[in-house]
Amino acid sequence: MPRPRTFPLTVALVALIGLAAACGGGDDEATVADGAAADSPPGTGLSAVADVEIQKLEITVPGGADGEYAYAATPQNLTAGPVEVSITNDGALEHQAMLMRFRDGADFAQFAAAAAADPTGISALALVEGFGGPNGAAPGQTRTTTQVLEPGDYMVMCLLPGEDGTIHAQHGMLMPFSVAPGDVEVDAGTPTGVDADHEVHLVEFGFGTEGTFAAGETLHIVNDGDQPHEFVAFRLDEGATVDDFTAAITNPSGPLPASAGTGTGALAPGRSVDLVLPDDPGDYVLFCMVPDIAGDGLPHIAHGMVAGATVR
Repeated sequence: MPRPRTFPLTVALVALIGLAAACGGGDDEATVADGAAADSPPGTGLSAVADVEIQKLEITVPGGADGEYAYAATPQNLTAGPVEVSITNDGALEHQAMLMRFRDGADFAQFAAAAAADPTGISALALVEGFGGPNGAAPGQTRTTTQVLEPGDYMVMCLLPGEDGTIHAQHGMLMPFSVAPGDVEVDAGTPTGVDADHEVHLVEFGFGTEGTFAAGETLHIVNDGDQPHEFVAFRLDEGATVDDFTAAITNPSGPLPASAGTGTGALAPGRSVDLVLPDDPGDYVLFCMVPDIAGDGLPHIAHGMVAGATVR
């Protein structure tokens, strides 16, 4: 059984040091948290905008002896603007396609060196900016997010731990790509062109949402916090509670009482992403494993960034 999500992101960053050369250098349902806006009515076309061309970046995890820790994709000719990123997982483990853009003047070698010098991972995180990307792709599943990408150099990476605790990126699950300037300038406020049904607002440390959705609906995830956050949704096993999940992930001793559902990779403050909920009704747990870069470095779930949600 894999060890899903028991590694803080900071530890995962330190494990990337050796890759520099290879790369070229609670049970209550969620309520509106402090500082978060209330959920908007369904069907209002949140973040929709007419005549926006949404580009596609399709990524496959081939699976098998040589493809469990690999991305198969050809990210060519991407320009700034909305990009739909999908990951189809033909492997045997859960995977993600987290999107990180290097800040001006930074590259992967500097990123890895910063992780080596600062075990908290905070120095390394200062060199990149999270743009989301699909998260929580179980074997046999395809997960998709749509986000606006700005020009720059990016890295797709999987920071989930394997059975031995070694993160997937350390096995080579990394893919660099670039985004060229487009015809118009874009920024964090540029809409994706996706017609979303609900908004979810991420803050320190909670989820602003009413917590009840319909299977297959589209969520517009917005980071209103001052730190990076991720949105991960796991479907709870029959009879399991949010407290059961929290206890299992913070003090791992066996399988989690939940299975991967969907999610988005780390989002920098002010950024947003759209994702489609699974066609799998049930009780879900929402959580964030990004470290507290302004405090003790513990994953945000340790500070209470966990909540229940129902998919009908």
